[in-house]
Formats: sequence, C-alpha cells, structure tokens
Amino acid sequence: MRKTVWTALAVFVVVLILAAWLMFDAYGVTRDEGIARLRFQARVLAEQAANGIDEYFEYYYRTLHFLAALPEIRDMDANGETTLRAFHEEQRGNVRAVTRIAADGTIAWSWPDDSVRGRDISQQEHNARFLSSREATLSRVFMAVQGYLAVSLVVPVWNEGAFAGGLAILVPFEEISRRYVSRIRIGETGYAVLLDSDGTELYCPVPGHAGRNVRETSADSPTMLALAELMGRGGSGDGEYLYAAVGETVGPPVRKVARYQSVPLVDSFWTIMVTVPESEAYGFIAGFRNRWLQLAFIIVAGSLAWSVILLRTLARNQSVNRALTDANASLETVVRELGDAQERLVLQEKLAALGQVAAGIGHQVNSPLGAIVSASGNILGVAGRDISPALKAYAALDAESRIPFDALLERAFEKADSGEGERQGAPRQERLEAARELESSGVSDARSIADDLADMGLLEERGRFAALLARPEAPALVSEAQRLSSLVTSARIIRQAAERAGAVVGALRTYARAERSREATVIEVSAELEMALTLYVGPSKPGIVVTRRYDERCHVRAVPDQLVQVWTNLVINGVQAMEGKGSLEIGARRSGDRVIVEIADSGPGIPEEARARIFEPFFTTKPPGEGSGLGLDIARRIVESLGGTIGFESRPGRTVFRVELPAA
Repeated sequence: MRKTVWTALAVFVVVLILAAWLMFDAYGVTRDEGIARLRFQARVLAEQAANGIDEYFEYYYRTLHFLAALPEIRDMDANGETTLRAFHEEQRGNVRAVTRIAADGTIAWSWPDDSVRGRDISQQEHNARFLSSREATLSRVFMAVQGYLAVSLVVPVWNEGAFAGGLAILVPFEEISRRYVSRIRIGETGYAVLLDSDGTELYCPVPGHAGRNVRETSADSPTMLALAELMGRGGSGDGEYLYAAVGETVGPPVRKVARYQSVPLVDSFWTIMVTVPESEAYGFIAGFRNRWLQLAFIIVAGSLAWSVILLRTLARNQSVNRALTDANASLETVVRELGDAQERLVLQEKLAALGQVAAGIGHQVNSPLGAIVSASGNILGVAGRDISPALKAYAALDAESRIPFDALLERAFEKADSGEGERQGAPRQERLEAARELESSGVSDARSIADDLADMGLLEERGRFAALLARPEAPALVSEAQRLSSLVTSARIIRQAAERAGAVVGALRTYARAERSREATVIEVSAELEMALTLYVGPSKPGIVVTRRYDERCHVRAVPDQLVQVWTNLVINGVQAMEGKGSLEIGARRSGDRVIVEIADSGPGIPEEARARIFEPFFTTKPPGEGSGLGLDIARRIVESLGGTIGFESRPGRTVFRVELPAA
C-alpha cells in the first residue's frame, strides 16, 4: 500500500514538472516570435516610407534638371516664364514657389510672387552652399516667410559650360510628412519619427518634440542617445531603448523596439525611425498563454483525479469504473484543446502570409500609379511648349536634309519605346567631352545638343548624324526630337505601369476568392502559382529572376485555400533564402496520373544537419522574425491530406522542393 502511494506521488510530480516545462518553453518561444514579428513590421513600414521620400525628391530632382537644360529656362525669356508657370500650376499643392536664381545669388524671376525679383538671397544657408559648390543642393527644413515649414531644392543652370545660376522650388514639409510619415501606425501606440542628419526631429507626434534635437528631448535616456548616435551616421538597422517620458507624462521606463532607415537625399540624408513598445508584442499571445494555463490545469487536475482513483481502487472496484470514465473525459478535453491550439497556429501562419501581402501591396500598386502621374505630367508639360521654332527650322530643310533628321527621330523613338534610352543618371563627363568634340567640329550650341542626344540615348551614335548636327538649325531640331521622344517614353511608362497595377489587382482578387472558397474543386495549378508569384515576387523584388515551365494539362482537385497556402509557403521560403537576389524556377508538369510541381531557388541551400528536421513543427533555419517553423509542416500536412507527397533536394546554390499530387 505504501509503495503504491509513493509511486502515485512520483508520477504526479513528474507530470506536473513536464507540464510546467512545456508551458513556459512554448510561451517563451511564442513571445520571442511576437517581438521578432513586431520588428519585421517596423522594418517594412520604415523601408516603405524611406522609399517614398526618396522617390519624391528624385522625381523633382530629375524634373528640375530637365527644365534647367531648356534654352528658354537658361535665357529666362517669355517662353521660359510660361513653362515655369505651367510647371507650378501642374504641381499646385506640392510646389509652393519656383524661382530662377541668377549667378550672383539674386532672384532673376519667381512665381507666384514676382515682387521679390532682384532680392539677394545668397546669404541663405542652402543658397550659400549652392553658390559655392554649384551642385544640386537641398536645404534644411526652415520656416518660410509665408508662415509654413518648407524645404528648398535647387539645381544649377549652365550656359555653354558657364555657370548661369540655378532653378529652385519650395516644397511644403507638411505635405511630405503627411504623405509618408504621419500616417504610420504600428500596434496600439507605435508611431514614426523623421530626423535630419543633425538629429533634429523634423516630425514627431509627441507634443513639443518637433523642431528640437533628439539629444535634447531624450537627454534622460542614455540608450536613446546611443541609438541617436547610430542614426546620425546614416544607414539602417534595428535597436531598442528605454524611455521614461512621453511628452509631459513621466513614469517607469518603457522598453521600446525601433527600426531606423536612412533616406539619401541630394547632398545630405534624413532618417525615419518606426518605434513601438515591446510590450505590444505580447498582446496577440495572451489567449495562447491562457489556453496553456487551462491545459496545465486540466493535466494537473487529471493527474490528481487519477492518483485518487488509483488509491481508491484498492478499496472498491466499482469506483474504478467511475474513475476511468472521468479520466477518459479529461483526455478527450485535452485532445480537443490541443486540436484547437493547432488550428490557431495554422491561422496564425495564414495571417503572417497575409501580413506580408498587405505590407507589399501598397508599394506594388502605388509605384505604378506614381509612374503614371509622373509620366502624364511630363506629357502635359511637353505638349504645352512652343514648337514654332522647331517647325520653322524643319521647314527650312530641303528634302535631302530632312532624311538624316527623320533617321534621328526614328532612332530616338526606337530607343524610347524599348526603354534603351531611359536615363539612368547624368553622365556629366561624357556629355562635356561630347560637347567639346562637337564644338571643335563647328557645331553651334554644342552643349545643348550633347545633353539632348544623351537624354535620347544617342550620344555614342552622334557620328551617324554629323551632317545634320553641322547645320545652324541643329539645336532646335535636336531639341524637338528629344521632346517628341520623351512623349514616347512617357507613353511606354504609362502602359507598363498600368499592366503592373492590373496584374497585382488581378492576383489579389484571385487570392481573396480562394480564401472564401471552402469546397474542393478542380484547380489549374499554373494559375495559382502565378498568383503567388505576383503577390510575393512582384516589382518590389527586382533582384529576383523568375523562370516558368508550365504544362497546360496540370489540374488537381482540392480546396483553393489549401493549395494557396502550400505555394505561398514554398515561394516565400525561396525568396527569403535568396535574400531578395537570385533566380527562382517554377515548374508544373503531368506525369501519368500525377501532377508534379517543382519550386527551385539559388539560395545557399539547406544545412546538412537541418535536413532531417525540415518538416518538423516549430523548427526553422531562418533568423528571428522571419519564420515561425510552421510553414513547411502545414504544407506537408495539406499535401498528404490530398493524397500527395512533398520532398526536397538541396545543395549550395540550388534547393528544389517537389510536390506530387493526384491529377484531376
């Protein structure tokens, strides 16, 4: 009797310790995954905002360079004034003022307030830097005389190699912060802060912070000061810090996680920091923790009941039957709870994949729309120019002299339509050398002609058109050819952007329909693979080259939602293994009564020691925040439930996952 009692107590203690260990281990792993996922969300938001600000200033930088190269802007005649007024009208709301600065630092012309003409602005900090360097310059955020925060961007104007001043615009800072920073929200209280290279908080939702240096607002937080020093060097990274005050509210230090991303500007940089309290990562696992506590309670209660029943068995056999019934009920409850926990983990993995779609879909749709707006603005700007000088120059040509001009125009259109002539930068040295060569050959306005040929991608082919370039009408004719080719370029950009946006919207619509369907149906495998590629390997990952090999006869019977999750997990694993750069091969073929799908990536391969555990739940080779260890386990169970198999082959530089399913 005594031996039986001690045995029962020993079993009870072992079960209790095992249950506690399982609970705390699983909770700790899930908590770490939650923090890592919070960091990942902050990184995505910071990168999107940084890319948006970079593209915003890049557009105006290129536009001002284009305008500064026009003869009418260089000479600032009546046509130049008309062109700049039209540009200001087109950019109303984004550009508050456009100014032509003379070489001595005085205002040669300004719109919409022309009363400032002749005012000396050479002592302004950014204008002094511009006049000294004679290179494109971006000002710090300053208070304009009209009473709003603004940023000034100025580019040089050259007249046949001589410095002729600059062309500047005044951009309201509120529009930049509203569009890219102030709308960022993460968790319940997370937000974004925008700082300049000196650490001044350009935007911060905390009252009293905007306009002050972060070293002043965070003087009581040594960890935040250390993070500020890292941000002041440029670049990007993750960090964490303790903060004891928000505005005027002082309390116990709060641990926060942050992602900072630098935004390279014309001659400086800004830094965007997305920050959120670390405690918000625990919110989504509260239910998981409570379920574990309930499960532990059930196990402990079951163990106690089992021990009592075991002891009473020695006295009455009738109590044994009742005890067995109670134990079976407890076990059924445990199994049901475990099943519920498993379904929640599967749902969590689906939500993680959906989160990645949501993180990238805004960028994949906004980028084509931005390209369409930019290209249409260029078309309207070009169409509004006075073409009478070019028409007069063309009319003065005889039939024989028009042949080389027509050839120049045809070649420029070919380059613009194919994208070969798209400008990738300003090859200043090559342009200057070409201008000197043309000038030595007697070509008039050689600098302007060299710039126009470079913009059309024909600088290296200038020898073909030497006869045309030698004519006195050449500057007007070449400028007109460049203007017309820019229309073709803009039309091509609009067409490509519309196709990109249409593909993303179509894939997202198909994804939404698949999520709603819960009945098995005949599915075309290639269509679902294309949907996964469109959503996860779109234009936001230009470093990945995708190769497709599809057999048109590949159909299987399954619930669409299930197969969508299988292809999504395999594609995401391949993309993350390559770290955004490499080749992804997708193949689907029919072999007898089976459909074989192969997804191969050029990543580093799966380590030898991890291959035996690759399909185990909660096992992952990815860094924290990039994998829960459930994706391949879920994919395996879905494939096996459909009567199929999944396997892989891996070596350095190539990993292939192969899925075989019964053909429909």
